[in-house]
Amino acid sequence: MSITRSLYFTLGGVFYALGWECLGRTLSGKAHQNCGALSNGWLHRHTGQALGRENEHTIQPNGGGGNKGGGGSVIGSSFVAKAPADGYTLLLVAADLAINESLVPDKLNYNASKDFAGVSLCAWSPLAMVVTPKLGVQKFSEFMEMARKNPNSINFASGGNGTGAHLALELFKSKSKLSIVHVPYKGNGPALTDLLGGQVSGMFLPYALAKPHIETHKLIILGTPGARRSTAMPQIPTLAEQGITGLDVQPWFGVVAPKLTPASTLETLNKEITTIMNSNDVRAKLKELGAEGTSSSPKEFDLFISDEIKRWAQVVSDSGATAD
Repeated sequence: MSITRSLYFTLGGVFYALGWECLGRTLSGKAHQNCGALSNGWLHRHTGQALGRENEHTIQPNGGGGNKGGGGSVIGSSFVAKAPADGYTLLLVAADLAINESLVPDKLNYNASKDFAGVSLCAWSPLAMVVTPKLGVQKFSEFMEMARKNPNSINFASGGNGTGAHLALELFKSKSKLSIVHVPYKGNGPALTDLLGGQVSGMFLPYALAKPHIETHKLIILGTPGARRSTAMPQIPTLAEQGITGLDVQPWFGVVAPKLTPASTLETLNKEITTIMNSNDVRAKLKELGAEGTSSSPKEFDLFISDEIKRWAQVVSDSGATAD
């Protein structure tokens, strides 16, 4: 499947699209399952396609596995957590893996830290803080002035309670000390529609989704909440540069394996994935989606996931956020 397929798998009454990619490949001649366990994510889908397509050049496919989706990434994660720790079943994950630990703990029959071993971080996807022109601001400083003078008069949309855009907003509110009203929708599609129509003031959106509307002046970008400027939009300053310290929200994607997978196997897989993510072809395709490829060691990814669990647990606790 081509990574250049439409970015929007669906934009309607569901939060993005339910699409689970299990990428068939072989490792030492044995069928290998790579199961995507992030629900409703077009970038997650295409990141998986990039990995799978590039793997065809290094290890020829021989069988496959099946799609394990649904349940806000819980079903796929549960499947891999219980899989044999032999390196033949991998899980393509995103921030949901860390966020779900505090957001929906009663729905989990696995522990992100205890049941998975990191293989590698794979990609970053920058968020854009955008507002409707109807709000009447052109710069972040103007937005801050308006929000401070008029608490609770600005509302920000999200694709639903407990989604990435919602938690990004809650962290922004905490760091900026602003009072902004959260308006949850049943999916990013209707949220974006109302944002473009001026029914809501703003939203934290994946840059690739916001870009065409920014270029046609239907949305105004105020900054990015990442810790550093994104290569996808290097001209756009971070919110930290504009005075909001301690804010670092950047969707990420990576690969994990069952916890007891041998270290030697993890290293073999890590080297392969690092080669894939460093390839010009994959980097170019991720760039088309407004993302950038990266990699890490297994230990670095373990530590990263652990830090993410703690960080988002604090945001969930402080904000009282719940999932729909």
